[in-house]
Amino acid sequence: MELLPLLLTQVHLVDHRGVQDVDCVAIVDGLVQSVGACPEDRSAFRVVDLQGKTLAPGLIDCHVHLSLTPSGAYIEPTEQEELGLWSHHLGAYLASGVTTVLDTGILPEDARAMNQLAATGPSPSLYYLGPLVSPPGGYVHSVLPEFPPATSPQVLREQIADFADLNPVGIKITVESGMLVEVWDLYPQDIQAELMAQDHRLMAHAISPAEATLALDLGAAALVHPVTKPTPEIIARLAESQTPVVSTISVFDTLLWGMEPERFEDPDLAMLVPEAELSAAQNPEWRQQSQALIAQGMLPDSRPWVHRFMARAMDWKRPTQGQVQTALDSVAALHQGGVPIVMGSDSGNWPLFLYEFHGVTSQAEVQLLARAGLSPMEVLTASTSSGAALIGIEGHVGTIAEGYRADLLVLSADPLLDVRAWGEIEGVVSGGVLASPAEWMAGVPKRD
Repeated sequence: MELLPLLLTQVHLVDHRGVQDVDCVAIVDGLVQSVGACPEDRSAFRVVDLQGKTLAPGLIDCHVHLSLTPSGAYIEPTEQEELGLWSHHLGAYLASGVTTVLDTGILPEDARAMNQLAATGPSPSLYYLGPLVSPPGGYVHSVLPEFPPATSPQVLREQIADFADLNPVGIKITVESGMLVEVWDLYPQDIQAELMAQDHRLMAHAISPAEATLALDLGAAALVHPVTKPTPEIIARLAESQTPVVSTISVFDTLLWGMEPERFEDPDLAMLVPEAELSAAQNPEWRQQSQALIAQGMLPDSRPWVHRFMARAMDWKRPTQGQVQTALDSVAALHQGGVPIVMGSDSGNWPLFLYEFHGVTSQAEVQLLARAGLSPMEVLTASTSSGAALIGIEGHVGTIAEGYRADLLVLSADPLLDVRAWGEIEGVVSGGVLASPAEWMAGVPKRD
């Protein structure tokens, strides 16, 4: 399909550098050709007048799990159905304004299948961490047994080699001993030494100050979750090294979906979320099963009555709101201490969870950054250029400038005046194509 170059006129442009009002932004072959004056001859372009609208960079979500389906443990899709769900998720990111994602935990064969889907239908640009490293009896190996553990330095080297053709951004290391009590093993010394010897950047799942300290000692270049209740010492260390921290406040905020049914009244959900996932999320029986299984995962050695108590406690709104507030406060403390914050939602997360909807959760995370105290410009930066820098693509993504990839959003309002404008998407430019969210969900073709 032959697609005309795109010419956007009367452009109110915002990116991490500030605001510009320009006559034209020209897009050719999926790249920004020029920003400023309009070409004399417009006949070769598809011309779109943006008067009264705002042009912004596409959102970058630096913590997703593309192959994990919310409520997947209950839907139990066939292989073909799963591919259909994955395609829907990819489209939902674009329709939600997310033009680039970093998958922080995926099997290599699933990443290859995801790349094939992205090559044939609407999709954000996909980047990966790999492998997802966990020791036997460690966090990932315990809750997602399909991910093989690193049983020796040789096995770890083989796992890293298996990702080579995917050009991973780095390796994800999991440094967590337990969510409530210490139940998971950490790395033995020989695996720690092998991780430190790698040329790849290490990006760490580490939650407590002590775990974050160990991750930094191993050489972690980023933390893919905020440190909960960070101490002044860990804030100072992260700030001095300018180690980015990915926000993932949604991990806790999504737990409120089951207690706040009004969230399901959003008219866009029916378009963005596959029907099977939306139905499962509103199934009270599956909600109770989910909570019981999550309790078992957190406390595998506890007695059944403890699991039942924990499952019931997940229906208590006030403690859950307290968890959300703790996450907001943790991000706020890191941000105020000078630690770079990057937007990431943890969408997909765990097949036992029901509400980590792809695309939808990314949009929610942007709003949560504002609740954590980031200014509108800081929210924009964390959700665009800072994400590009974390991935290592800041030279051609995340800014609206000549030669940069034309991953752009047409918004009905200015997000520097009101961050809610990120959800008021009139169009998304990807691969040189400008289309509405509904058109992307309908399968608008990408430029080759």
